[in-house]
Amino acid sequence: MANLTLQAPDDGVDSAHHTAIFYRCAAMFTAASLFGAILFGSIGLGAFFYGRKTAAAKPLIIGFALMVFPYFVSETWLLYAIGAVLTVSLFLFRDWGA
Repeated sequence: MANLTLQAPDDGVDSAHHTAIFYRCAAMFTAASLFGAILFGSIGLGAFFYGRKTAAAKPLIIGFALMVFPYFVSETWLLYAIGAVLTVSLFLFRDWGA
């Protein structure tokens, strides 16, 4: 029977690089970031459906942005900052134009 062992990929990159990538990916999945992604995604889904139902472009676009941006933000504080700004913008821009 063959002796199987796990080895790091031999791609010419030092192991510190692979460790940094692992910790960056692991940091994306903290409880706070998952909660924020679900919270702002839910708010965005509601705004998106409202914008689609009433044919209003602003809640539709902001709702879509609220649903999508957590996929591109890895810092938890930035996730909450962008989410708060977009959520507040839903209420600030609701009466400006059609």
